[in-house]
Amino acid sequence: MKYHSHRSIIFFLLFLLLFGTNISFFPVTASALSAGRVDISTPDISQFPILKFNLEVFDPSGNFLADVSKDQVTVIEDGQSIALDTLERIEPGIQIILAYNPSSAFAATAPGGNYFTYIQKTLNVWAQNQPADTPNSLTIATNTGLQAVQLTSISDWQQAISSYQPDLMNAQPSLISLSLSLDLATDPAAQPGMHTIIFYITSLLPNDLIDDVPNQIERALLAKVPVFVWLVAPNGTANTPASEPLIQLSGNTGGQLYVVSTNEELPGLDTYLQPMRFLYQATYTSQIDQSDTHIVKAVVERQGETLTSSETSFSINILPPSPIFLTPPATIDRTKIKNEEGKKVLSPSSIPVSYLVEFPDGHPRDLQAVRLFVDDVMVAQSTIPPFTEIELPLDDIQESKTIHLQIEVEDALGLVQRSIQIPIQVTVEPSGIDVFKNPANILKLIIGFAGVIILAGIVFLIIRLRKKSNAERKEKPVRAVKKSNKKPLSRSASLKIGSKPVKKQGSAAVSRQPLQRQAVYRNASARPVVTRPVRTLETPTIPVAPLPVSILSSARLVWLNDDGQVLSNPPLALIEEVITVGNDMRQVTRYIDSPELSPVHARFRCTPDGTWTVADCNSIAGTYINYNPVDKQPTPLQHGDIVQLGRLMFRFEMANPTKIPRPIVKKGQGI
Repeated sequence: MKYHSHRSIIFFLLFLLLFGTNISFFPVTASALSAGRVDISTPDISQFPILKFNLEVFDPSGNFLADVSKDQVTVIEDGQSIALDTLERIEPGIQIILAYNPSSAFAATAPGGNYFTYIQKTLNVWAQNQPADTPNSLTIATNTGLQAVQLTSISDWQQAISSYQPDLMNAQPSLISLSLSLDLATDPAAQPGMHTIIFYITSLLPNDLIDDVPNQIERALLAKVPVFVWLVAPNGTANTPASEPLIQLSGNTGGQLYVVSTNEELPGLDTYLQPMRFLYQATYTSQIDQSDTHIVKAVVERQGETLTSSETSFSINILPPSPIFLTPPATIDRTKIKNEEGKKVLSPSSIPVSYLVEFPDGHPRDLQAVRLFVDDVMVAQSTIPPFTEIELPLDDIQESKTIHLQIEVEDALGLVQRSIQIPIQVTVEPSGIDVFKNPANILKLIIGFAGVIILAGIVFLIIRLRKKSNAERKEKPVRAVKKSNKKPLSRSASLKIGSKPVKKQGSAAVSRQPLQRQAVYRNASARPVVTRPVRTLETPTIPVAPLPVSILSSARLVWLNDDGQVLSNPPLALIEEVITVGNDMRQVTRYIDSPELSPVHARFRCTPDGTWTVADCNSIAGTYINYNPVDKQPTPLQHGDIVQLGRLMFRFEMANPTKIPRPIVKKGQGI
């Protein structure tokens, strides 16, 4: 019989009080039971921005409402109302756990046997009446362990129930089966949305177990599992204070307590399972566009009543999408081709640019637009999927130049992100008329024509002078020349100018001795140049322009290692008046591929008196002579000086040193 004995009305009222204030086993509870309630689960964000959650709607009697439509449900996300995308009623099934706690009370005589036989018969009939395709599962837990785990076949249910035959007379009550059931209830359900329900079949608990019941109640609340208690208490023993812990176990977890009586049929388990058999699965499109903790609840309006669920929170990390170029071209060549009308046009007029879009936050979502930028100017936009490539127009590029591309993407949340810039060299085939469109090209053309005319004039003048000289020579008689014992000068020596002055005896007049540039490298095996003697006849000569007054002394820089030993690297020849050294070949005359140097590191110069100097060009690593720093003012060099450019070390050598000084290192100076 149900627990409402006339002899213990106090315990009955206590039961009603606890049952009326029970704590629901659903994820989130809502409005008062008098008006029904709405329960929702924490949203699933795996398919963001589409969020999915479970929804359950009950009437004031606790019955599941199976006729709720999508239009009757509204989601409140961070205070903003959003309509549902879908609402589907599903039957995920229930995980049913039968927890047996047998004792000698189960062996009490009852019609058809004892109380245990009576309970087993009721359970077998219930199992036999279940549909063959039931989505439910059955687990049997006993004080000796698990008898069966998540059986889904009805025949397996019946066999598992029938095969459990404990020794009732020697069985000792305990909380082992209840603890094992709660352990299983905390495991993930076999199917999302599946509820778990525990039927605790027990007799009254001994005093030494009563103190542990609150701990089991707390575990059931954390697992959100209702516990339905079937109390075996023959001869009215249920109407004692010993039943109070079991009343709290069922009432506080959202279950019910039933006293097993042989005078009445046991209630069918389906009575307890029906409210949990179905639920709704709802989806909506989230409007979240930033990382944070967000609040959501559901509102159901039907038949003039409004039911609101409690709020549930979830956290999400949102980042803009990241576009990436896929194998972009390094160069694009636009050449002249004939079109269908026979006219020459530049081709191609456009090329496809491939890309991919990644979502760093791990939430792939739809894109609204993809835009292509050239030098920060948008040149193309795509709003139709698939978003895999976009056309780069080229018709506006009529001359060769370097362009910089960027891809910009915008997702369904309105988040925008650009890629890095990539340079692409576009080469355009020029036409003949294009030369005159550019003023610089016209200027170059004029200068070229002028140079050709000047060169032709010089050649014409030389030819005229030679003809005139030959004509005069034919007209004058040839005078005899007294023979001399001196060896005649070569033609090349006779034409040399800028020689060193030498004093004549008794006269202040000076003459110049020829002084030739000396090469840094001299080949001892090279044969001397054979020259022909110059005629001693008085013949007219062609005037030659004098060389600069400055005398350029040839020198070189010999590579040294850190120990001062000569390296095998070819020396740096200093054979121009001004020489710059650095690691930028576009700015210097001596290029060295080394990160130790600045683009323009140092400047070497030969002075008019043949002295070489070095000056630092505001380099980062500095310039040093014999380990002493050199600033931007030119500093003279002597044969054998140690020159350091950053950490690169050289020895300065002249082709014809006048003296070979020894380097002196000042104390406290240098690097």
